Amino acid sequence: MKLPTLLLVIIGMIATQVSVTEAEAILIIIIHDVEYNTSSRITGMLKDGPSISYKLNNWPLPSRQDSPNDLSQSGDHYDMREQCIGSEAEIQILKDAMERTVKYVERHVGNIFSFDAHVGLQVLEGEHAYAKKRGQSNSTLPARVKPLIEQINTQAIIAINDKLTKQAAKIITKHENLFARDFSDWKNPDILVKRRSDFPNVGQDPETVWITLNTQCIAALLNNCDVPYTCERTYLKDQPQSQYMLTHQALYLLFARKTNCDTKRPELFGNVDSSLESQCGKMLLEAELLAQNAFPAWGKDLFAEYVFICGQAGYPNFLRKDWIQEILSWQSKSEYGCFLNPELNADYRTTEVRILREETEQEREIGVKSEEICYSHLTSTSLSALAMRLGCILDNC
Repeated sequence: MKLPTLLLVIIGMIATQVSVTEAEAILIIIIHDVEYNTSSRITGMLKDGPSISYKLNNWPLPSRQDSPNDLSQSGDHYDMREQCIGSEAEIQILKDAMERTVKYVERHVGNIFSFDAHVGLQVLEGEHAYAKKRGQSNSTLPARVKPLIEQINTQAIIAINDKLTKQAAKIITKHENLFARDFSDWKNPDILVKRRSDFPNVGQDPETVWITLNTQCIAALLNNCDVPYTCERTYLKDQPQSQYMLTHQALYLLFARKTNCDTKRPELFGNVDSSLESQCGKMLLEAELLAQNAFPAWGKDLFAEYVFICGQAGYPNFLRKDWIQEILSWQSKSEYGCFLNPELNADYRTTEVRILREETEQEREIGVKSEEICYSHLTSTSLSALAMRLGCILDNC
């Protein structure tokens, strides 16, 4: 091991006071996997991906220019009363969409091996549990969802080749209520509007990418609130990052709050609410930028992730009716309601798992062969966004 790497291991272990635990093993593998040269720093382990503006200027935009509503409108005028117009009909639309997504998973679960595919089901389960507690739901979906979550997690863990990543995934799956909502008082939409001036150059920041880090950092956090040095430097930066690293920053803080790490380790998580406010403020601007450009194929999954994560943080700005209608338009119209992205070039998101949708019974009867390709991560994030919109309606309308 080269000297800078060895020093970083020692510093990280001292900084987090880890013992010989799974978290320490995770820390060591994170550092050990990185080869340093003499001039490298902690940021040298990160890769800069293209900014949103670069993608908009250099990657193909959608061929369609129509949209369900005026999607370019900013969130400055979010009015809950307007959002509640037609809520009874919308509730039925959302329930139908979620029912069809669950049917898709039930039919195709044997082919789903991606670890993050369970997230949408967990958010759905959490929202229904919250509504049931308040006497607003008697749905049977949660009972159907639970075994699906367990099967997907089992299959995904078996499919992981790296020993310590597999170990980290097992730690994460032990925490069943990470996506269960525990609030009913949604935040004032004006809070994020006031944050606009904080980000005058939105869209210009490169996307910092550290593909192998996310699972290990979350597992360490869930394991007695351990925060290895590399994770602290990556996820607890003062300034919000961009795109997927930004969503992972916010998700990391939400998990810290869910597991009470904000009270157990106030030196690291003492400003969770302020940090989430800043991060969601930037996410709102990036989401609007994608909406203004008619939702390019490479940005749909990212957009749904913005909506879902900041919805989980309590910001209704993201749960706009027109944005949810846009997400609904990506869903297969069939009985197996996965989410589609036919314009997405495989080079844009190489980690997205594609599954050929099976024919429904009705399609087989009339001899129609399905050619729809389902996107596992997009299906998960979109389902999460729909579930959060349903929860927001039930709370406020």
